[in-house]
Amino acid sequence: MKSNRTVLRACAVGAALVAVLMGFAGCANNPQADALRDAVRTLNSPGSKLRTPAEVNAYPYAQLRMQLDGYLPAIAVLAEYVEGDHLWVAGGDFWLLQSPDGRIKRMQVGPQQTLVDWQGAQLQPAPPADYRLTVTLVTESEEPASFVVQCTQAESVAASIIVSGQTIDTTRSRYDCTSGSAGDVYAMTYWHDANGRIRRSEGRIWLQGRGYIFEALKVPA
Repeated sequence: MKSNRTVLRACAVGAALVAVLMGFAGCANNPQADALRDAVRTLNSPGSKLRTPAEVNAYPYAQLRMQLDGYLPAIAVLAEYVEGDHLWVAGGDFWLLQSPDGRIKRMQVGPQQTLVDWQGAQLQPAPPADYRLTVTLVTESEEPASFVVQCTQAESVAASIIVSGQTIDTTRSRYDCTSGSAGDVYAMTYWHDANGRIRRSEGRIWLQGRGYIFEALKVPA
């Protein structure tokens, strides 16, 4: 896959995240979309474990393990490059647009979209001391609502993680965040490898947002 152009498109419809078996409905006459659909069906079919590096590497697509509050664990597949960012898709109601350095720019779960404006902040090459976000919530039934999230670095340390049986040396950066006028603090945490790639992220985008864990089983090319 080329990093600066869209190289694979898939029309994802139908199956919900809570289903054990999820699949893509391939775009008409698009063999790449058919292959993507078949790969996702295999990854998430009953009895499929896909735990070893060899099994993960057997599929030509980048894969992202995901755990969302209220949903069963699932595997998202890199469906498209969007101006260098990574668009991950699982089933028909989960989309995650993520920058290469780990910033979540858009997440859709069911009917709700969360849009994140990082106001020029970057997580790499060096984690910033603080950053400020503008978060916009979009639903089908309500007017969009925007508010500010302020995050301050609480720690940035070396940490090893195990992904599909492989030990990976990373830098773990944790941020304490507040959203809107709420005084309650919540955390966003990122694990970056030596190449600056996000390997794992954990937290929530805003205080009342859905908690998540995302872990790259196979990183984009």
